[in-house]
Amino acid sequence: MEKMLLTKLEPKEKEHQRKKLLRLFFASLSKRVYADALEERFWKWVRTLNPDNVNSEERYKSMSYEFLDKLLSQRMFRERFLPWLQFFESGLGACEEDCKAQAFVRFIKQSVSVKADIEEGLNTFLASQTPRVVGQLQTIEPLFTQSQPSMPGLYYEAKCSNPECAWFRTRVYVYVGLDGVIDYFQTAALVRCSSCKTRIQTIIDIGTLECMSAFKGRSMGQGDIQGDRRVSLGYATFDEIHIYQWEELKFEVLRLSEDQRNRASSIILAAFDDPIVPKKRYKRRNDVSAPTAPTLPVAEVKANLQLPTIDYRGLLVHMDKEVEREALRNAALKEELQALKQTLETLTAEMVKLLG
Repeated sequence: MEKMLLTKLEPKEKEHQRKKLLRLFFASLSKRVYADALEERFWKWVRTLNPDNVNSEERYKSMSYEFLDKLLSQRMFRERFLPWLQFFESGLGACEEDCKAQAFVRFIKQSVSVKADIEEGLNTFLASQTPRVVGQLQTIEPLFTQSQPSMPGLYYEAKCSNPECAWFRTRVYVYVGLDGVIDYFQTAALVRCSSCKTRIQTIIDIGTLECMSAFKGRSMGQGDIQGDRRVSLGYATFDEIHIYQWEELKFEVLRLSEDQRNRASSIILAAFDDPIVPKKRYKRRNDVSAPTAPTLPVAEVKANLQLPTIDYRGLLVHMDKEVEREALRNAALKEELQALKQTLETLTAEMVKLLG
């Protein structure tokens, strides 16, 4: 989104503005008084993601757009950040640095507006869908890890704690299932590392790929919690689950039909149809050496001209699907190469033993 909506700044300038803005904001939170335990746990989770928090293994590598985008997706973050942003903008002047900061502030406001349009459109779409009743999903034991999400459904993000494992402390994904209700505490106990085959003790996140989903459960001090239904076309995590202390947690995960997938894609694409987004305009130069073509009456041109009808939105959806399929093929190939590597390592070890 940053590439599409923020064209006035060079990449290095965008990075500089992100770092400056986020660090100033986080500094303003140093004496923050929390309204309740829920808010306190939310900002504690944000601190684990902060690239400046060297004590957190889950921190982002840099003040990247991905980090900012994840924060802006959270309502609790926006409620605190946007008023501060308004105050920050009011103190900017006319110097070059402040003009660049103003451009970045406008980009953030526009990003929030785009996200709001997408959320409103998808919520309206979900409200029009008749809920399907599904039962408890029968998972296959054990659940093995993989390098990347590849199939539609629910995933756990995990790290192997075995120091001798090739995937030690590396983020991996566990495919749990689709079209059913999934009990987190039951299925998390089934996760095994596909490299060393030991049980995975650390689940660090939960996400979905290309499906319709919702969560519900019971939280200590908060009682029953019911999350909103959502649609994820690309991989997306359930960030809000980090602010609760769960006693019970379940996920309902449903397959998207082709029509549902196309409608969700159209809603997302429509959110970017903003007239203030700069569009490039090209003007063909006149070749003075070339002979001038005879001019025909406009009515005659319209009568004789037959233009093909092109479904540009459908074309974009088709292109998105092709990109997703290519990503899935690459992920599958990567897994096959990883399995082959492990097999070769095992055979080599056995040969060394035989020769020794």
